[in-house]
Amino acid sequence: MIIDINPLDTLFFKDGKPFSLGEETWADGIFPPPPSVIYGALRSAFFAQQNQSIALANEAGDRSRGLEIKQISIVAKGMQIYPLPLDLAHAKDEAGSSDEEKEYEVFFLERKPNNYMSSLSGVMKDNGSQQPLKYFLSPPNDKSIEILEGGYFSRVSLQSYLGGNEKNFPAYKIDDYLKREPKVGIARDDHTRTTQEARLYRVGMQRLKDVHFIVEFENLKLSEEGFLKLGGEGKAVSYKTDQFPAVEQPELQGKQFKLYLATPGLLTNGWLPGWINPKTLTGKYPGTNIEVQLIAAGVGKPLFIGGFDMKQQKPKEMRKAVPAGSVYYFEVLGEVPEDQLRTLRPTLFCDYEDRIKEGFGITHLGVVV
Repeated sequence: MIIDINPLDTLFFKDGKPFSLGEETWADGIFPPPPSVIYGALRSAFFAQQNQSIALANEAGDRSRGLEIKQISIVAKGMQIYPLPLDLAHAKDEAGSSDEEKEYEVFFLERKPNNYMSSLSGVMKDNGSQQPLKYFLSPPNDKSIEILEGGYFSRVSLQSYLGGNEKNFPAYKIDDYLKREPKVGIARDDHTRTTQEARLYRVGMQRLKDVHFIVEFENLKLSEEGFLKLGGEGKAVSYKTDQFPAVEQPELQGKQFKLYLATPGLLTNGWLPGWINPKTLTGKYPGTNIEVQLIAAGVGKPLFIGGFDMKQQKPKEMRKAVPAGSVYYFEVLGEVPEDQLRTLRPTLFCDYEDRIKEGFGITHLGVVV
């Protein structure tokens, strides 16, 4: 099933920082929300439409347990957009266009032989690795660059990027599609209904400017249109069935390829997937007998993924996640027939069985040029 989710009011998606009334006074908002937020909203809607209690979640006969999120995308101003890959950057002195939604030109970073002095070398040592990456990502010699924080580009650009068909792409900042509307509140005593001292707080609400979500999922049947509660404070959003233009996989060329994360990845080995040996940076590609080596990577700052268990009424375990937009370059080891290489498909970057269905670690496979 594919649905289009549209906000009806401001929304709040909390970051991973703790927030306890009386201790912290400011709760930061993030965008986009982790896939688990949408996953929880879909399951809650199912229970509401079935007129069932959320207490039945994960019990025998719970028909929402099989829910699997397959794809998530954002639509801004009618354009389907994805997180900007972290092997793309823009010129440091580029200020963007003068329009309300500024446009930036981004280009590929170059892969250069690792001289053991790259920024990832320290990360590797902290992770117990003895084998450095074969290449590191570097700006062209004649350019001073910076990564576009909160950068996005269109589905059309993503398709071209994965196929290696272009060298430059137009990109945008997600903040240009959001309006910050902080909400100020104060806690009240549940018995006397009076305000409590030292309990003033602010919440980073966001109003989406012509922005909505498209979500593809399986194994859950909702009505064709309706309402969901999404994010902090359970704000209402409407939804209706829709179409999801697919991102097609390009045909691989040679023995090198890359994986781009469209959603955050939850990995047991820090920034490395569990099927990669941290000492050799090699492993068998999931679902195949093909041995590969990680040769380069563009990985962003970790996200902290938690959440709240509605059934048990307690916070979920906090875990670090690799952010969407991270890119991993691989090289096939040994002699592998070309027809086998063409059978490679994207693999999930999620090592936790209990979180795979939530939509974490959705990847797209691309060529290396």
